[in-house]
Amino acid sequence: MSQMPSGSVPPPPPIGGAKVVIAAISLGVVAVLILSFYIQSVKNDVAAQQFTVFVLKRNVKPGDRINAGDWAKVAVPDKEVFRKGFEGLRAFWHDRGSDEALRSKITGNAQWEVAADAGAVITHAFFTKPTELKDLGIDPGMVRIALPIKSTLTPGGLRPGMSVDIAAPFPTGGQSPETMIIMQNVKIKAVGSYTLAEESLGDQSRSIRSFNTISIDVDPAVAVQMSTIEKLVKVTGQFEIFIGRDNDAIRAFRWDAGKINPDVLRLMAKFLPAT
Repeated sequence: MSQMPSGSVPPPPPIGGAKVVIAAISLGVVAVLILSFYIQSVKNDVAAQQFTVFVLKRNVKPGDRINAGDWAKVAVPDKEVFRKGFEGLRAFWHDRGSDEALRSKITGNAQWEVAADAGAVITHAFFTKPTELKDLGIDPGMVRIALPIKSTLTPGGLRPGMSVDIAAPFPTGGQSPETMIIMQNVKIKAVGSYTLAEESLGDQSRSIRSFNTISIDVDPAVAVQMSTIEKLVKVTGQFEIFIGRDNDAIRAFRWDAGKINPDVLRLMAKFLPAT
């Protein structure tokens, strides 16, 4: 077989061979494009067969502000049973994955009202205060005051409409403060709450609701006295409450309903500057 002289240029490939190579490349490009269009078509078909709900990415408590970074989008197969289920829950959902309705909710005056854990599907119910926790109206001639209470000692079933005794620790000259009843048989008109923790009960768990404030209605003079007492209590601790029965005829009340314990008023006078 003869060899080409050194330094010579090899002859060009046959014209027919070049056409084959170009055709093969063209076919490859077309195949890639067709496959790409097919994949996109499948994706579009899948997207058309599902809808989107939104789930929390973190724990949320009443009064929290949430933003778009606090939820994730979850695709759900567009089956009638799923759609009716989420509609029954009043969940936020959208056919094309838009979260505009949820964004509008949180940028308006809506407030998060119910404690929820990460992973919970976001529903309209989270923006609605539970009926049993709705504030009661202010009594005629009264003013409403809010008192901070010791959450770890608050009974879990506390709600507006219940009658309670209000107590607090006071410095009485001893080594430790003395807890005294301030008011008796007072009706709670509103509560401020948050979820403190999860409690395990066998194979189940429940949220433990803890309350950080209560609101009561008192006459203006008592409101001023309670404001002074609150400043004094802050030095020694927090208000505590004890739930009683409404209109309990058995209990003995030492002073008029809606008034402050006279012993507390006398003690308070010792700490006030002379006028």
